[in-house]
Amino acid sequence: MNQISSIEALEPHSTEAEQQLLGALLNNNDLFLKVSSLLRVEHFYDPVHARIFDVMSTQINNNKLVSPVTLKPMFETDEGLIGLGGMSYLVRLSASAIASSALVSYADLIVEQFTRRQAIRAASDAIKALQDGSDPAVAIAALQQELLLAPTAGREPTQSLFSAMASSVEGMVAMYSGDETLMKTGLGPLDKVLCGLVAGDLMVLGAATSMGKTAIAVEIAHRVAMRGQAVAFSSMEMTPENLSERIV
Repeated sequence: MNQISSIEALEPHSTEAEQQLLGALLNNNDLFLKVSSLLRVEHFYDPVHARIFDVMSTQINNNKLVSPVTLKPMFETDEGLIGLGGMSYLVRLSASAIASSALVSYADLIVEQFTRRQAIRAASDAIKALQDGSDPAVAIAALQQELLLAPTAGREPTQSLFSAMASSVEGMVAMYSGDETLMKTGLGPLDKVLCGLVAGDLMVLGAATSMGKTAIAVEIAHRVAMRGQAVAFSSMEMTPENLSERIV
């Protein structure tokens, strides 16, 4: 049982990240759009912070102002918040808020710590089942199932339409201003058609046998690398020597 106790004691969390994020939202409700698609109530480790975020989310989604003053009637009898200092705790959160530029980083950290806790709890359940005499195959299968269902740390796959449109407009403005937002292949005619490669996109180069697909891929990788950018090239049919010979 000592092994299980030690695992359960490893409850990764960042109280500071939760405090800083909530404080920033109290100061500027508009920042909620930056984290609304990343965070859920259950991601918070501190139950008081979870309740505060839950109420804040509801209020902001209903176009209502959120501040220590407007939250006061909803938390005056909250025993958890009273234990932290009552309404003065909300004021302290607001007073010690971070710069808005760090908000998403703190949201990512909160989700990452939540994912770590989920994995640790799944491992703890598996160990307990094995110590209690459960079939190893059943315990392992249950653990694998829990890990497969566990959310991955970082960004959620969903995003609000407003947030997506805001990101698109920012990208358009950057391109119009002449900022280098696309990665050039180094092949003039190809860049003229594609304008460059977009980060996060999967580009498929297709053609018949012996038409030069690998040659073009190697040339793009070579030219990108020559500009000082990192490149990873993986081939299932050619050795490193063969690829280097093509570059030479």
